[in-house]
Amino acid sequence: MKYVMKPNKVLTELKRREYELEKLAYQCKQSLQNVPKGKLRINQTKNRIQYYYRINPKDRIGSYIHEDNIELASTLAQKDYDEKLNKAIESELEVIHKMLKQYQPSNYYDIFDAMNRNRQELITKRLQNDEEFIADWMKEEYEGLGFDINDKIEHYTAKGERVRSKSEIIIANTLCHYNIPYKYEAPLYLNNQGKVVYPDFTCLNVRERKEIIWEHLGMMGKEDYANKNVKKMESYSVNGYHQGDNLIMTMETQTVPISSVMVENIVKRYLL
Repeated sequence: MKYVMKPNKVLTELKRREYELEKLAYQCKQSLQNVPKGKLRINQTKNRIQYYYRINPKDRIGSYIHEDNIELASTLAQKDYDEKLNKAIESELEVIHKMLKQYQPSNYYDIFDAMNRNRQELITKRLQNDEEFIADWMKEEYEGLGFDINDKIEHYTAKGERVRSKSEIIIANTLCHYNIPYKYEAPLYLNNQGKVVYPDFTCLNVRERKEIIWEHLGMMGKEDYANKNVKKMESYSVNGYHQGDNLIMTMETQTVPISSVMVENIVKRYLL
């Protein structure tokens, strides 16, 4: 059995962290421009808090800051905070810069592919590339929900697959357009209820090596239908399926139909 390796996000996360820290460091440095020299000393007694301005490090007491000049105390306190925060940021950025320079991840799939065919035949390949992963996922057989023999309205996708509505045609054709592997109405077993549900689409985010179910609720203007599907969403949540993670949920009413632009944006956001 080949090992399914999750995508390497180390460089992506390092660069994201670098960007966020540099943005925060910039704020600190902007705040530290034109601040007065010296430090703030705070003396707290039972009845009051007193602020002192220390310019000379040898002066342990400093000059008393009157209440009408409390802005000076605030400026000095902010300065102290920003200096310490910036120092901590610079320390982490130094480590991140070294890691970005030194970390050069290998393309492990190339190791097998670079070997000659005679040698490959003697080896148990340990990793699946994207094509192999998709092929294994797609060849898993399943029995869908099927259609009632009396259902005379038929809707077909661009690849000739029968679905239940024009909206599902839009979703299926968009998935096909972006080469997103999917299964229509594949069974899903909910652990806490011991029953089977049939999500409209079970999609595969190949980059993330992750299954995502897509439910389209097409008659949300009908109260009974809406209530039934709210309960269904609760069941998904209990079983670990959450909107924006491994669950996509779209909906429409008779007066507010689904938008093909919205479907395309969802595919780009969650499945590419």
